[in-house]
Amino acid sequence: MGDRDIEAELRSLFGQEEDWIVEDNWEELVLSEVSIPATTLSPDDLFSILDQAGILRTPSATEDRIREDFDLPDEAGLDDWSVLKTHHVELVRDLSITGRIAYKVEYSPLEQDDLGFHAVPVSKLWSGNWAPSFANFGALLGGEDGLFRAGIEIGEGDLKAACSRLMETIPPTSMIKQMEEMTVLIREISTELSKVRSTVQELRADNARLHGVIEKQTEDFKSQVVVLTREIKEVGKLVIKFEPKNQPDLHQAVSDLEEKLQSRMTANQASQLSLLREREKERDDQRVRSKNLRIVGLTETEGENTTEVVTEFFQETLRVSSPRVESVRRIGVNSDRGPRTLLVRFHSEDDKNIVLSNRNMLRGKRIWLDMDLTPAQQVQKKEELQKVKEAIADGWVAYLKEGCAVITTRKREQTL
Repeated sequence: MGDRDIEAELRSLFGQEEDWIVEDNWEELVLSEVSIPATTLSPDDLFSILDQAGILRTPSATEDRIREDFDLPDEAGLDDWSVLKTHHVELVRDLSITGRIAYKVEYSPLEQDDLGFHAVPVSKLWSGNWAPSFANFGALLGGEDGLFRAGIEIGEGDLKAACSRLMETIPPTSMIKQMEEMTVLIREISTELSKVRSTVQELRADNARLHGVIEKQTEDFKSQVVVLTREIKEVGKLVIKFEPKNQPDLHQAVSDLEEKLQSRMTANQASQLSLLREREKERDDQRVRSKNLRIVGLTETEGENTTEVVTEFFQETLRVSSPRVESVRRIGVNSDRGPRTLLVRFHSEDDKNIVLSNRNMLRGKRIWLDMDLTPAQQVQKKEELQKVKEAIADGWVAYLKEGCAVITTRKREQTL
């Protein structure tokens, strides 16, 4: 692209007339308020674009100034600075301030020791508004012509011209923001799905137990109906044999049997209603305990502050920096068998899960983290654990997962 084409492009970018000349109107160019797209340019690309546009300026960059900028000893010569030829310049935009540009420059200045000079990686960050002055760009932008090819002062207009050719390859800021929001949303959805899976598993287990109880009660009720029906039929047969004068007594007997049958039906309905209420109560209890955690084996001292004890345990042992805990208390009675269990209530279930995710750090410490289970859940866990033990005894690979027995179809390897 020729110089005139570049000037035409700049005029188009800044909305200027055809008689507007870049070099003659430099002050107007650099003072323009423009939006700078986020991008990464190599020094060669930056020089090439600015040089073609005729807007490259070269302030002096003496050895003394470079030594001062890079904190080098006075006796350091150009040969010692060869490491400065390798560099990387990254241009980024601060969206909150119009036209504010940050230049992040990575370089390796030299330090002197008894053996001579050696490279030390260093990273600095400069930031400023339009036309910031960076004398050390002379050291950073070295090329084939020598260590220092040129130093530059870059204004907003410079960056607009330099970045204009790369805008088609840069994702729009709105798209980047949407991608970040989608990433956060996907993480939140993943967390919620994990909770839903856990809830579904609990409901399936509850439904299975409830179905078994109702099925048994239904079978019992059917048996009772069969017995009562048989009794009614027997009474009906007797009615035929008795004389008319005894019929009132027979009718009374039939009436008594009907009332007995109705009473049993009512009792069965009441039993099912009671079972449903117990189930609802159990679910409420589980919901309340869902934010709780039990810590077993943590040392107990007289007059301790349980909240401080637990917070220190989380931070130093489990590496959880700021756990949000609502309450902590010891449960059970004092005994010589060991410290009492600590019952911890968290601000949310997510806070509890963060602590649980680091439970592998407790291996070999004889300290355990347990869920705060309801009595019904404890019974179920014992039953499931018994299934696992029996399966292992029979040679199967089995284990307990989320309170349920998992028995595989693989046999355990026999050890001699």
